[in-house]
Amino acid sequence: MKTPEDNHWLERPAVSAPRLLDRSFILLRFTLIIATSYLLIAEFGTRSVPPALVAMMIVVLLSNLGAIAIPAARLRAPWFIAATIVADTVWITIALIATGRFTSEFFYLYFFVIFLAGVGENLRLIALGVTVVCVAYVVLAARTVGFNEVVSTQTLIRVPFLFSVAIFYGYLVDRLRKERHQLSREQAVSEGLERNRRALSEANEELRRLSDVKSKFVSTVSHELKSPLTAIKNAVSLIEPGADGESQVKFLEMIRRNADRLNIIIADLLDMSKAESGSLTIAADSLDLRSFLSQVMEPFKTQAEGAGIGISIEIESPESLQPVFADANRIEQVVANLLSNALKATPKGGSITLTVEDGGSEWVTITVTDDGVGLSAEDQTKVFEPFFQAENTLEGKPAGTGLGLTICRDLVRGHGSELRLESEPGVGSSFSFSLPVLSDRARETIAFENQVRTTYRAHPYFAVLIVDGGQSMSSQPAGPTLDAARDRLAKLLPRELDVLCEQPAHGRIVVVMLSTPLGGGWVVKRKLASAFAPESLGENTSRMGSFKVLGPAGFPEDGEHGSILIGRAFDRGEQLEEKS
Repeated sequence: MKTPEDNHWLERPAVSAPRLLDRSFILLRFTLIIATSYLLIAEFGTRSVPPALVAMMIVVLLSNLGAIAIPAARLRAPWFIAATIVADTVWITIALIATGRFTSEFFYLYFFVIFLAGVGENLRLIALGVTVVCVAYVVLAARTVGFNEVVSTQTLIRVPFLFSVAIFYGYLVDRLRKERHQLSREQAVSEGLERNRRALSEANEELRRLSDVKSKFVSTVSHELKSPLTAIKNAVSLIEPGADGESQVKFLEMIRRNADRLNIIIADLLDMSKAESGSLTIAADSLDLRSFLSQVMEPFKTQAEGAGIGISIEIESPESLQPVFADANRIEQVVANLLSNALKATPKGGSITLTVEDGGSEWVTITVTDDGVGLSAEDQTKVFEPFFQAENTLEGKPAGTGLGLTICRDLVRGHGSELRLESEPGVGSSFSFSLPVLSDRARETIAFENQVRTTYRAHPYFAVLIVDGGQSMSSQPAGPTLDAARDRLAKLLPRELDVLCEQPAHGRIVVVMLSTPLGGGWVVKRKLASAFAPESLGENTSRMGSFKVLGPAGFPEDGEHGSILIGRAFDRGEQLEEKS
């Protein structure tokens, strides 16, 4: 026995929803053309309809027959629907005027029905509204000329015409609205797919880069560890029992020097590992740069003298130099690395200068300048990458792991600053960075950096917003502004993953939304911007003050350090993304 599935030839072909909509459009337009033609014939009565009007109705009828052959995509195009609305409005209005039997009141009603169809939310509401209008029109006409007169005249013929006009235009407007909405949704999906494609492309590129770094790491570490170990092994094998003291001292010095080199390599690898894992913290405290930098410079003076290189330190207005808030061990590591690199790049007879500038602002700038070989434009773009070695270093100078500047940049960023480079081949190089002057603002800056690198980076991504009250927040004697803002934010952001980092010395609260992508940050920003607007605060405005919601910035796409994320949030300011 055959099953129903076997009788597939009996099944009707499926008709897609878009095709049904296309047929509805054509059928409704036929209804409109017939209703208009019937109205015109009824209005002319015993008189013959002018040939011009007959010709126009025939042309319109043929145009609708021709619409059957038009591709579906064109029938659904917004421009085609809009053109149809305009064209039909024009020819129907011309036909009504040509009869000479319609008063201005009817034309008011006619255009009011079109307007009602245009602004209606959906076809049901449009049909209901037009029904009320038509009934009111009949009632008013009956009260004016009498009910029997209304029935015997063309009034009841005009009502179906008005209803047909409203339904047709309402259908077109409703469809136009839906087509635009569908187009907007498709565009949003397309943009989302494009964003995902770019994200996958960037992820693949990052994986490729990490693979290259891994390969380079193995190659570099193998070579760097092998060289000092070979030197130590050779030196030990050359120390013979009974050898004279001078030879032993020479070989022991070789062992010490290469052991120190091994220690530096291992220390760099450990620091790099800590930086990648987020366990490299900044233990900042008050630091007097005058005595500190003099101590750091001491061992390099001996090396420079032996190499015939001049080295000096210049402090502008040393008596007014402000103490900074920094990690002494980490800053010593940064300065020592910059001085060591300068010695490698500077030929005999050259000079190295360490400059300290305190302009009386919130930052003190330290610069290491040499007149060595300099860096090419291409090398300058790569100099902070892990394991990078510039090709134009002086021959005979010891090479490093290529990790020093990468680690230095991370340590400087941990103090809320950036390691900057200016270089020109054959002229020399200048590396500079800034340290925050000892203050509450500096403590807040470095505390946030530590939070970002040790806590927040444990999440794959997060978004940052800034609720900025300016100096007004910190100027309150008992901090009511800060307390009020924090309480309001706590109610608006109930998730446990939303962290409020108060920075009263900066006059702001940093909102960190863990496991929230940048797009989600835009949505939350719109919510907070509305909640902190004066019209939302009402009578609390005087107590809370004026606030700006800035940002968002996203980790890691906008940056991986606190100062970079906050800077990006300030760059975006109060702008709102419409697609949020």
